[in-house]
Amino acid sequence: MTKPLTLAHLRKKPPSTSSKGPGRRRITSPVLKLLGARIKQVRLLKGITQDDLAYGIPMDRSQLGLIENGRTAPTVLTLLKLASALDCEAGELIPAMAEVRAILRREQQRERQPAME
Repeated sequence: MTKPLTLAHLRKKPPSTSSKGPGRRRITSPVLKLLGARIKQVRLLKGITQDDLAYGIPMDRSQLGLIENGRTAPTVLTLLKLASALDCEAGELIPAMAEVRAILRREQQRERQPAME
């Protein structure tokens, strides 16, 4: 069971953010890393290079690298374009819920542990 959102949650700064230009944030998240690893795994299984995949979408190769490394979140449209270019279903690029839940549980446990001083 998850805790309901409160105003305190909304005031918290997102973890590991850095800005690059107005309105642009990079968020580091274990779930994004898992998503990026899954995209990379499918790409490699299909024998496609980052350059070829980026060219086929079209997308900047460095942006694709950020997605695969879990440093930025792809949009739904980008996921659909990736699935199309990789000739697979979009759901194949998204990690299984069991994996996501396990990661989220570990994150919650880390947040609950008192900080060591």
